[in-house]
Amino acid sequence: MRMLHCHCSMCRKHHGSAFATFVTVPSSQFKWVSGEVNVANYQPSPEGARAFCRVCGSVAPTAAPELGLVFLPAGNLDGELGIEPQGHMFVGSKAPWYTITDDLPQHDEYPPEFVGAVATERPALDPPSPGIVRGSCLCGDVAFALWHALFGVATQKLDVDSPQLPAVFGISDFHVNETSFAMAFGGGIDIKLNDRIDIRAVQVDWNIITRGDQQLGIVLVPTPHQTVGQPFVILGTRQDNLRLSVGIVIH
Repeated sequence: MRMLHCHCSMCRKHHGSAFATFVTVPSSQFKWVSGEVNVANYQPSPEGARAFCRVCGSVAPTAAPELGLVFLPAGNLDGELGIEPQGHMFVGSKAPWYTITDDLPQHDEYPPEFVGAVATERPALDPPSPGIVRGSCLCGDVAFALWHALFGVATQKLDVDSPQLPAVFGISDFHVNETSFAMAFGGGIDIKLNDRIDIRAVQVDWNIITRGDQQLGIVLVPTPHQTVGQPFVILGTRQDNLRLSVGIVIH
């Protein structure tokens, strides 16, 4: 009996995690206790199947007859197992955002003890697009784009001293110290038609632009809103833009 972390792209998509942890046991030591009729199989490649419960969708034990083994999802096992992870396999396909921090052995594909195991050749992924993170289910029929965010800050400072300012504008001097902040959120859901065309079912973009207060000097002539001696301030503004769109994405 062995416990291994698998980092292959199929396990990551099937389990929705950075890697899947399996316990492998000889086929002779495994049996179904109940519910075998509810176990369905998805065949992502000629080399292997992915078993799952057709009632709740949980991953289920998967037999590998060519190896004489059954792969048990470790997260589905109850109680103390008397075994701990012993290594990582398919590290060559691991998620780029995950870093392995333990000292367990690492294998680019199957460990050498899996004699006769054939790694599945996965199709190349689409190149990344700036500001867009894409994802999909294991079979690729369901694809989506994650929400992305862009941020920006701009600061400007301006000072003007002129004897004409009190007479013309009723302020002592003119100085602006303004900070503007802008951010944008966006994302959508794609439905894959084929290898080149996706239908973008919905995309939502929300742009927020916030302009800070502007102080233009000291009030010398009273106004309906400000008295003499106060800083003359133009209040900041906020602008929100919401866009909803549909479309076609061609790779």
